[in-house]
Parts: sequence; structure tokens; C-alpha cells
Amino acid sequence: MISHLSLLSYSLNFIMALDPLQFLISNLNSIVTIKLDSTNYLTWKAQISAALDVYDLLGYVDGSIPMPSEQIEVTVGDAAQRVANPRFTEWKRADRHLRSAINATIHPSLLPHVVNLKHAFEVWNVLEKRMNSTSRSHIMQLRNDLQRVKKDSAKPMKDYLNKVKQITDKLAATSNTISDEEIVLVILKGLPREYMSFKTAIRAREASITVEELSNLLLSEEINISMEELELNSQVEVTTAFSAQKGQFSGTQGNYQHNRGSFRGNVRNGRGFNRGRGNFNFNRSNNGRGQWSYNSNFGPQEVRCQICNKPRHTAKDCWYRTDLGFQPQPTQALIASSENPPDAQWFFDSGATHHVTSNVENLQQPEH
Repeated sequence: MISHLSLLSYSLNFIMALDPLQFLISNLNSIVTIKLDSTNYLTWKAQISAALDVYDLLGYVDGSIPMPSEQIEVTVGDAAQRVANPRFTEWKRADRHLRSAINATIHPSLLPHVVNLKHAFEVWNVLEKRMNSTSRSHIMQLRNDLQRVKKDSAKPMKDYLNKVKQITDKLAATSNTISDEEIVLVILKGLPREYMSFKTAIRAREASITVEELSNLLLSEEINISMEELELNSQVEVTTAFSAQKGQFSGTQGNYQHNRGSFRGNVRNGRGFNRGRGNFNFNRSNNGRGQWSYNSNFGPQEVRCQICNKPRHTAKDCWYRTDLGFQPQPTQALIASSENPPDAQWFFDSGATHHVTSNVENLQQPEH
């Protein structure tokens, strides 16, 4: 049984207690800086719990301040009667304000899950059950992304380091802090092959290295690698240009040698010259007139194997070089011979006692 004086005193305290609640509701959006979604539940919970705890309102959502009964019995004179419970009125008003404030900090995609709930503690419990499972899967996904992050060779080092930092920051927001040593290993693992010597040097260090120190060293190493690539490309361009000029000079010199070989030689009866790619021959006929002829022989003579005597390959490339039972065809001995046709004419020699002929029929007495 509650006396009338005690009820009045409690009502005054209730009115004074509403001022902090009004202040919190009016400024909750500035105190809780993020809206709850499927990726930031732990951060959102930490911010809103701290704000409610400052004004002694956290009990309304975590269950430590339960909902009181709607009516109580009071004594008026000698009679007892049931009246509205001022504690319930206080609790109900605070609950409505808190439910409205919590809904204001939730992303619209999550509102359908809590829009039909009547009390702040129901909203709090549903979000906790739903988002805890989502947060665990999200944390696993972030850790997987952290292990698979790689530096793109086409993008600067700064982008790679920022990508690693974004993932580690998201993990830290879920109360899963990653140590510097683990972040260093992740960064080194994702570097491309041109940083192999750098990774070896870092792993060989006796003293540990912080993420900030590693980031500065990587930015410097990126500059060094870029300068080395520019220098190497310059050398390749110079070598290519020199080779091209040398090839042009060699071609010109070859043409010159060809022309020189084509027009040099000893022009004699029956002889030719062939320092070029072709042969120029000068033949003198019986009538005393000379005649030029040109025989073009382009390319080298056909190569023949010394084992199987077949063309277009050498002994080292022959299929039968390891076949001990192979018997090649015998090489034909070709003899080049020439036959002079009989000449029916006489050859006169004023200094000879006899005249000469190759035809026996020209002689009257051939036995002599």
C-alpha cells in the first residue's frame, strides 16, 4: 500500500526525470553517428548503449527495468482503492520515446523487422538476435577478404594499403581487432613478384615492424621499382634502335657487295664471274663473236644428311642417328664426262709435215 504523500513525491521525481529523456531523444541522432545495417551492429550497439547508460535509460531496453503493473492499491482515509500506477505511466512514456529513438537510428531496410513491435525492449531483443548471426557471418567474410587481398600491379601502392586498412577498420568496428603483426603478414602476402626481394628483407629483420613503418617503406620501394623499370625500358629502346640501324647498314652493305660482286670478274674467253648472287659468263663462238649469258642461282645448295642421304636435314637431326640396324642406300658414284663430237674439217698447220684430222675417212691410207 502506497500513501498519498509518497505518490506525490514520486510524481515530482518522475517529472524531473523526463528532462534527460527529452534531451536524449532530441539529440540522439547526433550522439549515434551511424544507422544500423547488416554490417555495423556492434558499432551501433556500442554507441547507443553508451548514450542510454549516461541517462540511466539502458535498463528500459536490456530488461533490468521491467514493465510495472498498470494499477496499484492506495489507501484514501480508511478505504483502499485501485488507481493508475505512476511507475507504469513513467515506464510507458520512457518506453515509447526510446522505441521511437531506436527506430530513428535503424536503416530503412531493417525497419520491417521491428515496425510492428510495441516496446523498446522487444525491438532491442529482436535486433540483437537477428544481427548477432549476421555479424558473425560478416566478420568471417571480412577475414576472408583480408586473407585474399592482393595488390594490383596497375594501381598505386597507396590504393593497396588503403584497401587493407578499410578491411581492418571494419573488423575493428565489430570488436575484432587485428594485431599489427598479422596486418604486416597480410600486406606482405599480397605484394606482387617484383617485391620479392623486399619481402625477403622484411622477413629477415630481427626487430618487429609496425604497419606505419611498413607502409612508408613500401611507398619508397614503389618509387625505386618505377625508376628501375624506366631505366631498363630506356636501355631496351636504345638497344632496339641500334639493332635496327645496324640491320639497315648491313642490308645496304650487302647490296653493295652484291652489286660489286656482280660486276667484278675476269672477263676472259669462256670464263665468268660470280661474286654476286648470279653468274655472268662470256663465251666466244667459232665465228669470233662473244656472247654474255647470266645464270641466276639464288639461295644455298640443298643440304643432305650424311646418314640417310636424304635432303633438308643434317646428321644431328636425322631420325636414324641412333638406329644401329639402319642401312642407308649406297651412294651413287656419278662421273661427269664429256664427249667431243667428231669434226670433219681439216686443221692446217704451216709448221707441220702432216696435216691433222680426227676423221679416219678423210685419209686414203688410214693404216699409215
